[in-house]
This record gives sequence, C-alpha cells and structure tokens, in this order.
Amino acid sequence: MTGGGAFHLFLLERMKALSNKNLQVPEKELVNFKEAMVFAFLGVLNYLGRVNVFDSATGSVKQHVGGAMYRGDRL
Repeated sequence: MTGGGAFHLFLLERMKALSNKNLQVPEKELVNFKEAMVFAFLGVLNYLGRVNVFDSATGSVKQHVGGAMYRGDRL
C-alpha cells in the first residue's frame, strides 16, 4: 500500500481486518515519492485542461478538471 493512506494506522488496521490479503507498506521514502509523483501528474493534467477527477473513482457527479494553480507574482 502506498500513498497518504499508508500512514493512516487505523485505516491499515481496518483493511487488514477486513481482508485476507497481506498488506505491506514500503519504506517511507517510496510512499512519499509515489504520492508526490501522482500529485505532480494531477497538476500537469490541470495545466493542460484535462480531466483529473474521475466520477468512477471519486463518486463525483461528473468528470472534471479539479484543483487550482497559483503562479505567484513572478510571471
């Protein structure tokens, strides 16, 4: 298991209790790296105006471009 949920101990305990699968959490650096890469990709999709929120994955009413980009005053 990776992503932010990998550090949620209660979530991990419940998933282990409800599953007959062996859940493993890799080292912290790999979990954080994967989380950062996924959010960077979501940011790229946002920048390109592409869908990055999928109704089938999130329960959203419809697919859409989510998030906001703040460029600061340097550009």
